[in-house]
Amino acid sequence: MCSKPLFRNFRCVGRNWVKRPLPEHLSKSPDVNFEFTVASYNVLADCLLKEHSYLYRNAQSINSPWLLDWNYRKHNLLKEIIYADADVLCLQEVEEEHYYNWFYPRLKDFGYDGIYKRRSGDKRDGCATFFKLNRFSFHSIELLDFYHPNIPLMDRNNVAILLFLTPRSNHGKNKSPICIGNTHLLFNKNRGDIKLAQISYIFAEIDRLKKSAKFGSCFPMVICGDFNSLPFSPLYHFITKGQLCYNNMNKAALSGQNESSYGFNTNNIVKDPIFPDALRLTSNCKWKHGISLNEFHLGEKNVAPIVDNHIQNKQTKPSGEFSGVLSHDFCLNSCYMHYLPDGAKEVTTSHNRACSTVDFIFYSSNSETKNSSSSNNSVQKNLCLSGVLSLLSESDLKSMGQLPNGFISSDHLMLLSSFILH
Repeated sequence: MCSKPLFRNFRCVGRNWVKRPLPEHLSKSPDVNFEFTVASYNVLADCLLKEHSYLYRNAQSINSPWLLDWNYRKHNLLKEIIYADADVLCLQEVEEEHYYNWFYPRLKDFGYDGIYKRRSGDKRDGCATFFKLNRFSFHSIELLDFYHPNIPLMDRNNVAILLFLTPRSNHGKNKSPICIGNTHLLFNKNRGDIKLAQISYIFAEIDRLKKSAKFGSCFPMVICGDFNSLPFSPLYHFITKGQLCYNNMNKAALSGQNESSYGFNTNNIVKDPIFPDALRLTSNCKWKHGISLNEFHLGEKNVAPIVDNHIQNKQTKPSGEFSGVLSHDFCLNSCYMHYLPDGAKEVTTSHNRACSTVDFIFYSSNSETKNSSSSNNSVQKNLCLSGVLSLLSESDLKSMGQLPNGFISSDHLMLLSSFILH
């Protein structure tokens, strides 16, 4: 077995830092800007690697089985994570045991604090979000559990973390927090309707928190994770465009992982309304009467605890008025363009049955929602993308060797972006 991690730096695996053009006013006022980096990384849980070992059988792993051994992978993953030096780190597929005995204690030594949310039921992995204590102070947290077994579309074990952090900056008086979202949506390629319900759940929670007394102003957002959806798919367009006309669409086509005609039958058609009444979601991704599903079923088994019980009533569309359209109020952009300069598609995951982009970092183009008023008295806090760590193409990964390999110890690539808060 190889005793030392082989990862050295990103350039050695063909990844470079790419600067994004900045608005002119930013370069004129650097003293009032707060720049920070966010990484998102599906680290491939050891339990899932063993459960789906057929995905990772290749010449490298057969000749060098230590490549898949957790005792090697954990050191190589940590070396890559420390090299990235992100101010905020969103991890998916983290086994609970490995969070407490590996990731948390090791990253704590490098100045991070962390939050963990295991998937519900008998699942052993979950999401973990870390942040540097010298860059941010903890504000608050919401742990979201999508498992509500008696509600259609909400019977899967996926989770999300909404972590609110306040920048440690001496510039300006506004200390409004930044929302960092971290999630791993359902894998099933044929159930795009469930994925749509899960991301809508996240949007509804963020909307509720924007109205809550403990915030009092709008906040910028960075939403990371493994969305198990492809770029430019209907679900992707819903996130980035804010609207989806879903009526009569194929559930198996929503995430873009299947051909649009895949599994086409009447049972696979999305019908109006898309959400059952029991889910309590409106057509614009808000909770009915401002009361979240968790608050409505407070005390129900398997429901995550509520951090904030503040309720603010708001008029919403009746459940019967979906009219085949689902929308949300947030202005979200992808940090990545999904194509490399040579025209090749970017890839974030690769194994024996897939080579595609399913991981994303979305960010709010401004701190206000699309329909909010500009009369807010608080100082605007806007996010601007300033750079990304380049991704690789399918041919790049084939040249390097099937993932995981000696240099990259997951079947996913790390995403890394820098932002300027101004």
